Amino acid sequence: MLWTKKALFFKDMPEGYRKNEKILFAGVDFSGIQGFIYQNDSMESLNEITRRSEYIQQLSVKINEELTGILKEYLYTPITVSSGKIQAILKNNKDAARVFESHLKNIQEIVFLEYQGRIQIFYGVTYAWIRNKNSGRYNSAFPALMNVIEKNKYQSTNLYELDSESSGYSRYSICSLLPEKEYENSIGFDSIKLAAVKMDFDNLGNLFSSIMEADVKANISEKIIEIIDKAVSGIKNLHLIYAGGDDIFFICPFSCILEVIQTVYLNIKRRIYEEQELANYKDDFGISCGICLFHRDVPMIHYLDNAETELLKSKDRGKNQITVENLSLSWSEWKKLNEIMDRCNHTLDSKKREEFLRFKFRHFLQVLAQNACDIKDRDYIRQLLTRVQQEVDYD
Repeated sequence: MLWTKKALFFKDMPEGYRKNEKILFAGVDFSGIQGFIYQNDSMESLNEITRRSEYIQQLSVKINEELTGILKEYLYTPITVSSGKIQAILKNNKDAARVFESHLKNIQEIVFLEYQGRIQIFYGVTYAWIRNKNSGRYNSAFPALMNVIEKNKYQSTNLYELDSESSGYSRYSICSLLPEKEYENSIGFDSIKLAAVKMDFDNLGNLFSSIMEADVKANISEKIIEIIDKAVSGIKNLHLIYAGGDDIFFICPFSCILEVIQTVYLNIKRRIYEEQELANYKDDFGISCGICLFHRDVPMIHYLDNAETELLKSKDRGKNQITVENLSLSWSEWKKLNEIMDRCNHTLDSKKREEFLRFKFRHFLQVLAQNACDIKDRDYIRQLLTRVQQEVDYD
């Protein structure tokens, strides 16, 4: 480890530490998470995908708990513990660094063998100074930590030479950490047409870049995760695949796409505005959303990639909007469509509802415009379709 003029800034000094103290800054980073979670290619594997997503978080928690125990005398203090990422400080002591690296090397090998390299764990330790304000003479220690973790990746190529035999029941395996269970929010596979929905918070990077203190950043990250978890919990017809960091990915039936997405958005927005810790984010708050409509027999990779593509279109077209089949709508427009659909539901017979589900989203809106009860609703949808089509043609 090379000495460096890097620092971690804290609003409140961690217990047992003093300002201007030289410390060790340690980190753990998972690699291959996406490929590990989405390794199956069928709708029937949705529960397993959700289970693997939860496993990443549980494995992160377990590793952190073990480090807390074996490094207690060195005042191991975690800053961030999220899905696939751990960052912590500990006393500047050679034995502390040795114990940390030895334990992670063991975990690295076990997990590599357990999953034959589909998911890997890398780690690193660097020096830093702990400070409560920036004097201008120090830079953030986070890039330095990322560099040593990246170096560990290159040093770990010999993992492929390890004995490939694995019991499948190590203390870090998915079977040990996360027994199989029934998922309460699973959607029925009898839903022929489904929607894959990806959501991403807008402008969070601006908020984090304005904050120097590591503890404040960590608290905000934890609060965002908590908000997402509460926002999607208990929503009928929503099958959550992944919720971590500022990303959300779920599947719902096409028949209730307007209501489900609107509910998730409003739940998040309300909680953002209620949190005092996020007061500086309220003016910049936004959520970009991408949707891919698909039939249940479509390979999973198709709707994963297409939902991401639609999400990027929402970002490129100004953020804080929803894009589906190349049509981008604002959240207020989505809310209006949901209200119109709700009014129509009381007048449509079951046959007409089934007809709705045969169409792509654009055609769905056209049919909705023809069947809306109020002439103002019909005109609104027609004008909306004209506007979004003009924008698509302009692009």
